[in-house]
Amino acid sequence: MAVITSQATGVWSAGATWAGGVPPAAGVDSYVIANTHVVTVDAEYVGAGFLGGTVNVGGELVFSNAANARLHHSGDNSLTVNGTLTGDFSAVPALLCQITFAPTTDGGAGLILNGIVNLRGAPKDHMRLLAADCGEWAASGDVATAGNVPQLTLDAIPSGWRDHDIIVRAPTGRIYSHWDTCRLNGAPAAAVIDVEGWQGAAPTYDAGVGTKPLWNAQGAGLPAQARAACLNLTRNVRIYSTDPTKRTYISIGTVPTVTMNYVEAYSIGFNGAGKYGVDIHITTGACNLTGMVVHNSNSYGYRIWGLEVPGTVALTDCTAWTITTYPVSVSPFAGSATLNTVVAGASAAYGFSIGDVGSTFPNCRAIGNASYGGFVSEAAAIMDGFMDGFVSHSNGSRGIEINQGWNSLATELAAPIVWRNNGDGLRMADYATLYATTLTGFGNNGYLAVSSGGSLIELTTPAYVQDIAAYEANQPLRTNGGRIRVFRGALRGRVLIDGPGDIVVSGATWANFLLPTFTRSLGGYAHLIIKRFNDAADDERMYYAYGPVLSNQVTRHTPSGLSWQHLPSGGAAVWFRPNIPYRAAVVSGVAVTLSAWVYVDAAYNGAAKPRIVCLGGRLQGVPNDVIGTSHSGALVWELLTVNVTPTETGMIEFVVGGQGTAGSWYCDDIGAV
Repeated sequence: MAVITSQATGVWSAGATWAGGVPPAAGVDSYVIANTHVVTVDAEYVGAGFLGGTVNVGGELVFSNAANARLHHSGDNSLTVNGTLTGDFSAVPALLCQITFAPTTDGGAGLILNGIVNLRGAPKDHMRLLAADCGEWAASGDVATAGNVPQLTLDAIPSGWRDHDIIVRAPTGRIYSHWDTCRLNGAPAAAVIDVEGWQGAAPTYDAGVGTKPLWNAQGAGLPAQARAACLNLTRNVRIYSTDPTKRTYISIGTVPTVTMNYVEAYSIGFNGAGKYGVDIHITTGACNLTGMVVHNSNSYGYRIWGLEVPGTVALTDCTAWTITTYPVSVSPFAGSATLNTVVAGASAAYGFSIGDVGSTFPNCRAIGNASYGGFVSEAAAIMDGFMDGFVSHSNGSRGIEINQGWNSLATELAAPIVWRNNGDGLRMADYATLYATTLTGFGNNGYLAVSSGGSLIELTTPAYVQDIAAYEANQPLRTNGGRIRVFRGALRGRVLIDGPGDIVVSGATWANFLLPTFTRSLGGYAHLIIKRFNDAADDERMYYAYGPVLSNQVTRHTPSGLSWQHLPSGGAAVWFRPNIPYRAAVVSGVAVTLSAWVYVDAAYNGAAKPRIVCLGGRLQGVPNDVIGTSHSGALVWELLTVNVTPTETGMIEFVVGGQGTAGSWYCDDIGAV
């Protein structure tokens, strides 16, 4: 093996460019681009592969766009760029620029970037959305055809797509593996594209969807982003290993300035020494990736870690597909990364593994991952809007999971969309607060939103659309030790209160409403409160484990206003006392009589009649519950009272409780004197 070093600026093939007068020999030599020299790759140099290469500081390796250009490297020998690497193929979409490797061991060689990098492929849409159902799938996997030509209908004519480009049609049901690849059959001239050579197994739907396997736009009023995607995985600037079982990697170091636009990387992985996929470790440099795609690779797709101020990272319109671990991983660092409209899918784990709280992920899309679409885990402050417009669908578990010790911190999200995940749409845990506006969801095999572990989710104008058969008719909200607040919007189905927690819904429409499910013995606040049910005035509802309390305009003590109807269900001798008590202002040392007019109907079957109770432990001087008078059971309004003398000024709390499994009691004109 010899190391051939440049001696002048020139083209690769010219002997005058190299010391000794002979270009590096494939399979024999490695090469070095020396300081001040610019060496231009003017053809495809493949053969047995060069034994590594180095671009020194001040040197430059340029790929000419006059013809196809390629450098191939063999063995566990990397290409290290400490100077400049350039290749501009943005205006020549028919030509290829390729940096390839054939490592001896898996991850044995890679592209190591420590300098200035400017690689540019031909621009193209990285994604278009379906504009129509694809129709029924035959055993061969073909879609609906026109003249026996399989076709897909997109939302617009795709820009930059070329004949034989690799296309992915994302999954549309709850089975994350139901996606397919094919190739374009001709360059698209319209939004309806011809495709050929489907690779996936058919049919690509599960029984629950019935005869609508390839859903596109479900009903009116949904945002345009609530559609399945078609991805283009082909670029004309490529970095890859020629042996998919022995992968290469791309390492972006701490200080470089890297621009890679419309670059394709595949058969990449890790080298066991901290370099994973496209490994980005910027401290004082900058990394800007636009339209890049990483696919069919091991370990990570894009791994961003260790970023420090003033280092910056930006990924725009990028894709990571068929990655065995994490398509996108962002680890804790002091700087910030911006990932805009990035697609992460078809992984064996999470789509987005987010362990950094200073970064943002607007309009990103997690599709068809075996576990969560997006998993957020960090014990520090996060930025408002860090996942605005995030779309997560057809994942093997939850759409979005926000977890792990956020120390009671709060964040805001706008317009997230979660649909047909094989788990909950959105779950929040560990004493955090999430304010989400216009959350859209449907078809999740769980709940639209789950709050657990002391967390609070506030939803403003959510849209929960369930229109396609029983497959879509699952449940909207669940608390498991957390709280949920909903303001306006649309809900469907039944909520679950699984452990201490509460749900409050204000002014929302609620289709197919069912009584909430309480799954176990619940202490503390465990209830559903609905203010303005279906946005109707004077329709107020409270649901508890042992029965609901409903506003009533018919059975009243006073003709005006509302009474409160209690409908017990816990048992003949089980006391039902609402968690939301009546309250009255009191003054220390002043006796007070708490009162309520109560009516019991003929169907009431409790072993004991309803009674008024002042709740103990709220104010000094009233350490225990004080039981007042009980109703006689006659079909008349009766005044129930209880007397207390608190030794603390504040708000005293009292309830009217009862028993039974049928009938009602009504409370009206509640007060204190």
